[in-house]
Amino acid sequence: MEEGLRALLFNPGVAGWNKPYLDNMREIKKDAWGHEYIYTVPGEHGWDFDIVSAGPDGQIGTDDDIVSWKRN
Repeated sequence: MEEGLRALLFNPGVAGWNKPYLDNMREIKKDAWGHEYIYTVPGEHGWDFDIVSAGPDGQIGTDDDIVSWKRN
């Protein structure tokens, strides 16, 4: 999904979109290091979607990534 998490707040032009899906938000926040979250639909790890923070180094695919499909 090219629009990323913004599609949860603003209709990206999809028929049937009927809300903002995140209540009380006007913008999507960045991660703790100032990077955009990566949102993938459908998810590739057994969930409907994946969310990834690139972590402190800002590089996706490295050991410091924070991902929605793993629990610490």
